[in-house]
Amino acid sequence: MTVVSKSFWSFRRAHRDESRPDNTVPRSDSERRLLLRLYYGGFAVAIFAVALQMGGVRGGFLTNYLADIAGPIWLYGALRLRATLLNRIYKPTPSPVFTALFVFLVGTVWEICQAFDLSGTILAITRGRFDPFDIVAYGVSLAACVAVDGYVRMRSQTATVGHEPVPAVRENRMP
Repeated sequence: MTVVSKSFWSFRRAHRDESRPDNTVPRSDSERRLLLRLYYGGFAVAIFAVALQMGGVRGGFLTNYLADIAGPIWLYGALRLRATLLNRIYKPTPSPVFTALFVFLVGTVWEICQAFDLSGTILAITRGRFDPFDIVAYGVSLAACVAVDGYVRMRSQTATVGHEPVPAVRENRMP
């Protein structure tokens, strides 16, 4: 028998409850699929980029900026899906713009901490090389997340009449 935690079921209920007045909750399957793709895809690409860096591979863009693009995408998807521990602190699902600004702020503070020698403090985990183009990479990836999220939300809202889904158009296939 599998034991499933209470937080898992509350996470599932939050995404299936269509009666919530908060319009930032993913309401359609296409929105949820997009956020899951951002979450898992961003995580996989970030792990790949980190593995390249740890392996000492000199891959130019792949090792310099890929993790800086994929990491914020992963965190954006996690926050929008409410798949983090932050959902206990901040109850409503954050809007796409708020989520992107929060992730951008965290990444920017991380980069700024890399510019200073913070050894001996709790912020010593931010060791690295300060690169202002990392901040640009955060901004570009998060702007793309907000744009795609907005497009999918708009498309899913126009594809429904009231709360009834519009029937799918069948493709003409030759036998």
